[in-house]
Amino acid sequence: MNVKILSAVALLATGRTATASFDRIAGYAPGSKVTDHNAIDQDQKAMEAALGNTVVGYNAANMVYTQGGFSKSYATFKLGSGLTTAVAKQDPVRGVNANDEAISGFVYADASIDATEIKVGYSTSEDQATYMNCKVGGLGSSKVITGCFKVGTNIVIDANGTDLNLAVTGSIVNSNGRTIQGFSTGAEAKMYSACPGCPYKDFLMYYEYYGDFNYADKWVTAALAGTATGFTGGRGDADFSLVNDDATRVEAAKKGSVTMNVWMYVVREFEDAIDDCKSDCGIDCNDAPVHAWDEGVAFYTGSLEGSDGSTPGKLLYALANKRCQNYKTCGLAGDAVTGRSKVNSELSDLFALGQHKLLQGECDAVRPIVNQITAQMTIPLIQGTLRYAYKVEFTSTPYNILKEKSEGATFAAAVLPRLHSCSAADAETVYNNMRIGATATVFANVRAAFENNYACLNISCADVGGLVLTSGLYYDDFAPCVDPTTTTTTTTTPPGVASTDDEISDSAMSYIIAGVVAAVIFLLVIVVLVYKERKGSPVFHKLNQVNG
Repeated sequence: MNVKILSAVALLATGRTATASFDRIAGYAPGSKVTDHNAIDQDQKAMEAALGNTVVGYNAANMVYTQGGFSKSYATFKLGSGLTTAVAKQDPVRGVNANDEAISGFVYADASIDATEIKVGYSTSEDQATYMNCKVGGLGSSKVITGCFKVGTNIVIDANGTDLNLAVTGSIVNSNGRTIQGFSTGAEAKMYSACPGCPYKDFLMYYEYYGDFNYADKWVTAALAGTATGFTGGRGDADFSLVNDDATRVEAAKKGSVTMNVWMYVVREFEDAIDDCKSDCGIDCNDAPVHAWDEGVAFYTGSLEGSDGSTPGKLLYALANKRCQNYKTCGLAGDAVTGRSKVNSELSDLFALGQHKLLQGECDAVRPIVNQITAQMTIPLIQGTLRYAYKVEFTSTPYNILKEKSEGATFAAAVLPRLHSCSAADAETVYNNMRIGATATVFANVRAAFENNYACLNISCADVGGLVLTSGLYYDDFAPCVDPTTTTTTTTTPPGVASTDDEISDSAMSYIIAGVVAAVIFLLVIVVLVYKERKGSPVFHKLNQVNG
């Protein structure tokens, strides 16, 4: 991490910080309640568990992917008669569960007078382990209904201080308002057209490459169904009907949902935090941007990591930790094969720094932080692509080659648009070598295509590392590369971002330092000469006085 970030992080103890007592997320202290958001990783876990070698497995996984189960649960009630008073979103709701125990909720969406249907969201606690006990959606036989509203009982809504006792008729339909699929299908409005900062620059790279707002959903859906992605842009296509085997489809679906759907939505939340910060209400509205920022951290990490990050999860935090073991980039220095990845250590500081800046109302200061976050989040995607490029060419066996080809293709799909924004030719090289159905993979070509663009991607050779054996030694021809000495990759401006700092290369800095030292020595010599001259002992004499 550069000195600027270290200095800023050191200031957190003296500045305004979030003080609310919420469950930590792998060490991060959220300033708002995001336990429900944090549970999205349990959708991913359920989806992976459902995936298998049968049609039933694919269908069950698709149910979780499209309908959720663990995040943003709500109930839809049919009322005995129309509402006599309009109710507003977030109005408190009381009721009982199947055990006649009191439970609470809130009005999920505004409902007008005479409405005969109302949606009620389930309240969540600050304790991740017991945050909510109505988990339904597409979970099938794994549903948890002990905390759901009891069928056949009334509910009470506090509508602006007046209790409305509502008779509920018929069944109660429990659903989930947040799904992994929705991260992609809702992208057009949330990242391209209907947000203050739209279009978000990172999302724009992916939209322009694939030609579809829902490119991530197209990938996962095609993998689950065994069909073609059919991207409108004509780039990055994958036809799972041509390589229609379980190993290919399973890996493409479960890795794509994390590296494509979730990855971009994490970035979206950080962008949304900047938008909220720049709203007219200024620092008094810090709750909104901090909440959006906290959501981004929650979606990056997930609940399964625990409060200290010591238990393995299913989202991007877990991916970074897994890849660092392959590349000897674990630990604070990024030179170990165990422990937390250097990527996650860097992000931990960046997450805390971004939250701090938002609390201070320093909206513009958050932009370079987000740029560095996206650069760090890109590293595991590159590591994954390179790892499977190497394995496919050199170490795969007939037993696992289809699985490893699919993993490599999916990691590549998740990073190709960023690479394309730097070099269309290098992105095409990676695609041709890594795509679903590629007939040959040349690792050296894939590696060169990425390394050509590390500076553009705002990362370094050391960030990526090299692939290691279990002994800790590097595989042949896969030791870490060496960055050009005239390039400082850690401060290179990312694609499409205006530079805000004047950066100096290492070699240039060496010349500057040498020049300064020489100037100091010269000044000291002048001082000594003047001093001796004034004392009557000049060092130099006129020529006609020598031997006089």
